[in-house]
Amino acid sequence: MLNDNVAQGSYGEALIQVMACAAGLTWSKKHLDVDGTDLSVHYPGRAPNGRRHAQIDMQIKSDSAPSIVDESISYSLPARNYDDLVGEPGIEFPVPRILVVVKTPKNIEEYMVLRQENYELNHLAYWVSLMNEEPVADSAKYRTAHVPLSNPLSAETLQNLVTRKVEEWR
Repeated sequence: MLNDNVAQGSYGEALIQVMACAAGLTWSKKHLDVDGTDLSVHYPGRAPNGRRHAQIDMQIKSDSAPSIVDESISYSLPARNYDDLVGEPGIEFPVPRILVVVKTPKNIEEYMVLRQENYELNHLAYWVSLMNEEPVADSAKYRTAHVPLSNPLSAETLQNLVTRKVEEWR
């Protein structure tokens, strides 16, 4: 059986994969995590706004007891992980990048519950763009990202983020 941290991380990524499918999008997972992103979500073909094969990259973190301060999840990231999300899309990155924090149940048995006519996934994911933030100072080892509780990730939100024009991220 997976240890709790591995199961929690795997569940967070699987949740985004399910959400992408529910939004009519495709997804791909990096073979190796060498660029600070875990998952890419793609719009197949031409989006309603004219973008073709739109994509967004995500760094996905999971937490069963996130720290909530001032209506935001405060999530501490190693400097490298934080800086991998800072930069200008279309210039420093080929596509936009976001941080997704998935709030999971404490117990693995509660991740998915069988109901009489459906499955219930117990979770909530929130997102934030750090692309316009300042990189971490050379001496810092960590930086806290503030993920607004007003940014829940849904299938509809995910579709809107993927098809957003690059200029709109700047």
